[in-house]
Amino acid sequence: MKNIISENALEFELEPCKQFFAAYDCVHQTTCVDRPPQNGTVEKKHRHLIKMSTALRFQASLPLHY
Repeated sequence: MKNIISENALEFELEPCKQFFAAYDCVHQTTCVDRPPQNGTVEKKHRHLIKMSTALRFQASLPLHY
């Protein structure tokens, strides 16, 4: 059995997703809203990606809308 953990992503509550999870023996779990420590590893990776993309955009002199 696999767990899919999201931060209250409502798109996972739709019927097609529920059928998919049932077909692949998955369980959908949600974390508490505004509680990043529950999902610390992903939050750190996400923050790193945002910082890197911002730095690369700045170095390339791209406009902000990119």
